[in-house]
Amino acid sequence: MTISFKAALEPGLIDRLKSDHRFSSDEALGTAIRCTSAEVDELRRGGTPSYATALAIAAITGRDRLDFICRVTQAA
Repeated sequence: MTISFKAALEPGLIDRLKSDHRFSSDEALGTAIRCTSAEVDELRRGGTPSYATALAIAAITGRDRLDFICRVTQAA
């Protein structure tokens, strides 16, 4: 059995970012975090963020660590 690792944002982070920072749409949020609105939806459903997106989220939230990214273990 092979074990692979996947990263995901902490649950609910995308919707909290959108409401707390008053982004009017997924497109507006996507622009701020350097991804498309389709990628925002993927992140909301547990998709892996790019490094650029993770850094943009850290900047928006004022975090100096990427502690909002969780490692997800999957058996392949």
